[in-house]
Amino acid sequence: MPEKLDPGIAATETLFNRYRIGFTDVVKRATARAAELDDSDFEKGARLLKRKLERYLPLIAWFHGKTGFDRFLRAAMRLERRTALGLQPEGIGTTRIFVTPNPSGANPAANPKALLPWYRELAQLREQLRRG
Repeated sequence: MPEKLDPGIAATETLFNRYRIGFTDVVKRATARAAELDDSDFEKGARLLKRKLERYLPLIAWFHGKTGFDRFLRAAMRLERRTALGLQPEGIGTTRIFVTPNPSGANPAANPKALLPWYRELAQLREQLRRG
């Protein structure tokens, strides 16, 4: 059974050190919604994140929210399309990209019943990729 982690610095360190899961923001400016950001907000952060993914090559880059990922695609990869949730057709090097609903309380799709299937699918992808 997986261990229970309470939100906080200790949990973040455990996720990074034990499970190799790291966290970042594409844009460092806080807003209530991703739609409040413009393309210039994404330009620098998206390119920097793409370079980090190319350098460290994690198995999966997990994005919370279709709107934010659409903007990342445009800024970092010069692709224009509407994102569907789940595994994305694009990758960055060997890194697979997975998008789930944004868990923010401002997002109506953020209830646990809607999020849980996506998290389970992400966990299945991780296990599949780890096995080879």
